[in-house]
Amino acid sequence: MMNHFFKTAWRNITHDRTYFLTNIIGLTVGLFSFMLLASLLFNELSYDRQWIHKDELFRVRSIFYDADGKERFKSETAPIGLAKALRRDLVEIEGETNVLQHQQVLLLNSQTKATANLNLLITDSTFFNLFETQALSGNPKQTVGHMKNLILTASAYKRYFGEKEVVSQTYETLPLEGESETYYISAIIADIPHNSHLHADAILVQPNNDNFVPAKHYTPQTQYIKVAKGTDILALNNKIKAWYNSINSDGKFENNTFFLQSIKDIHLRTETGWSSPMRDIYLLATISILILVLISFNYINLNFAQALKQSTNTGVRKVLGATQKHIYTQSATESIVFFGLALIFALGAYILFIPVFENYLGYPLTMTFTSSLTMLLSLSFFWFSIALLISTLAASSLVKTKVTTALKKKLVILSLPLKMGLTRFLVVFQFTTALIIVFGMFAMRAQLNYIGNKNLGYNPKNLLLIDFSDWEGHAQRFKQTLLQQPSISSASYSQWAPFGGYVDFDKVKSPSTNKEETFGKFVADFDLPQTLQLDLKEGRYLQSDYAMDRLTFDPDDTKDAIRTNVLVTANILTQLNLRVDEESSLIRHKPVGVLTDVLGASLHYPSLGMMIQGQSDWAWDQGCLLIRVNEGQEREAEIAITNIYKTFFPSRTLMIKQVENLVNQQYIKEKKQYQQLAFFSSISLFIALIGIFGLTTFTLQQRVKEIGIRRILGASLRTVIRLISDSFLRLLVISFLLAFPVAWWLVGKWLDNFTYRIDIPYFTFILAGISVLMLTLIVVSTKVLKTAKANPVDSLRDE
Repeated sequence: MMNHFFKTAWRNITHDRTYFLTNIIGLTVGLFSFMLLASLLFNELSYDRQWIHKDELFRVRSIFYDADGKERFKSETAPIGLAKALRRDLVEIEGETNVLQHQQVLLLNSQTKATANLNLLITDSTFFNLFETQALSGNPKQTVGHMKNLILTASAYKRYFGEKEVVSQTYETLPLEGESETYYISAIIADIPHNSHLHADAILVQPNNDNFVPAKHYTPQTQYIKVAKGTDILALNNKIKAWYNSINSDGKFENNTFFLQSIKDIHLRTETGWSSPMRDIYLLATISILILVLISFNYINLNFAQALKQSTNTGVRKVLGATQKHIYTQSATESIVFFGLALIFALGAYILFIPVFENYLGYPLTMTFTSSLTMLLSLSFFWFSIALLISTLAASSLVKTKVTTALKKKLVILSLPLKMGLTRFLVVFQFTTALIIVFGMFAMRAQLNYIGNKNLGYNPKNLLLIDFSDWEGHAQRFKQTLLQQPSISSASYSQWAPFGGYVDFDKVKSPSTNKEETFGKFVADFDLPQTLQLDLKEGRYLQSDYAMDRLTFDPDDTKDAIRTNVLVTANILTQLNLRVDEESSLIRHKPVGVLTDVLGASLHYPSLGMMIQGQSDWAWDQGCLLIRVNEGQEREAEIAITNIYKTFFPSRTLMIKQVENLVNQQYIKEKKQYQQLAFFSSISLFIALIGIFGLTTFTLQQRVKEIGIRRILGASLRTVIRLISDSFLRLLVISFLLAFPVAWWLVGKWLDNFTYRIDIPYFTFILAGISVLMLTLIVVSTKVLKTAKANPVDSLRDE
């Protein structure tokens, strides 16, 4: 019996190629998109859930409060040795360890200068009591006590050593500064899973002799503990607070407290608000659900059109004795065939595309439908459940339609398609959803363009950075040697650099607002304005031959700088009511030049006012080095810098950063969000247009005789196209009116994440709406034109 149903279903769905292809393409594209999104979603939610003791593992974090008790910020670290002290004094804690994530360069061959760049977890032997690893060679728990033991992961071993035997071998490091160290390779282990915040190339095990001394902290350290099963974490948090208060008798750090964060929450819940990764999870889940809804609505529309076309055939079957069960089963079988074929095609596309998707993400997905049979079976069950549920709608319409009505190609719940609330709702929902996503995509593009063109107060292009280093007395000679290179135009030492170095913070009360204003101050040499290409708005730059432009100190108190001349950014001048060339008691210096505000961090955050003090080259022992290179000669400059650096510091590793890349890295997340939204907005719009195509087909089947009569009476093709298109355009206008306020609110919320942002691009919304309107007209006109050009005699023939 079922064989008969499948044969009939195949004959019905392949009889009309347009119906067949439209459904298969819509379902396949929608399911393929859903599978990609679901893989990414499941991967994000799976972080750190593979550990055996995942429910008992916690990270110790700190909370800092202001004097008035208001929470200032939460730190991901705790004072050094705290976890060890907690384990000693609290019976609920069964284990502890500390972890420092660090990059290290290993010298593999002193002759060929081959190196290995390793992302390390620096910890002690207690790490393996909390986090399980699989040993492939050697024993990670057995370490040589007097040495630093390096445990390589399998992928790092294969990448850098091939098949060479390295266990029990020693290798020297190439540090960024300081003396090199000797690492003893004690074991090789299976890779730490990518879906863990502890993923690394290797683990460096060394003794931990750090003890918690309340009077001497705060030295930050990332620490983990393992609690006994069934421990009440809320009660334990309170117990930790009470314990800390009891040992912090001097009250020196009474504004600090600590709490435990589950290891399962570290990846997604460390940050809160709009910067939280959970926001991306909600976005992915929402888009996934919307895509499923869109393809479901598409199938419903096309299925109703096909049901109307087959209504006469169904009426005859009823007369010949077909029961409701037969009609429901036939409809369900057709849906299963459609959804089954779409599943096969989508799975094939998924297998081919998933490596490309992983390459785009920059990391492999641990949870995929090809690696997890459970995920694939769950998807199949869910997919066919949707098929069966949707099939009942058209089947119910056919079942409840009287035979006399069915023979007239009418369905009892659908009189005219555009007069039915269900049909209107499906189309309006599809286009409203698509327009919201398209509006969001255009807004993201506009904001990213604004970020790319924003004046940062300095020029990041052709600017290189060697981050904060100890120059070992070679600072002046090293800089002068660099400046002799034809590819380098200028260089400057500075305590601060964009995304590097440090500043000292000062707080002063503004005389105009009576509010405390914070600004940063740092020391730089006199070439900084030229190297950064700082924009001078008023006054002059600092000059080395002006005595008061050089940073000097009071001989009676070397901690306090004498009131010398400084450069300030425009926001300090405004906030503190300063005047150029007038000494200010607020900043304790005289501003002689005003710079355009320097945006040294992400545009998500407000710019910090800056005060720059000048210092000569000879005075630099430590600091950042900024290097301006000539355009088009970046490669030559990097080679020259590397060679010169090796001459001055032969046992150290040089890391050169391109400041322009550092700027761009601040918005990688937003750029990927835009790319994803652009892709899925194209998918959603494509699905919505397929829905319009299905509804157009449905409408034309209802009005084919009317069109034939109008053509016989002399109606032009343009008149017929306008007659059919007007109703769709009205629905599109309704969709635009519904989508606009929703998109306006969502885009506004997203833009609130930036301190420097565009206004909501209303004109762009209108332009996007017009573009969608034109696409809809093309789809509708193409289908209507084909029907209108047909012989009117054929359309008027009654079966």
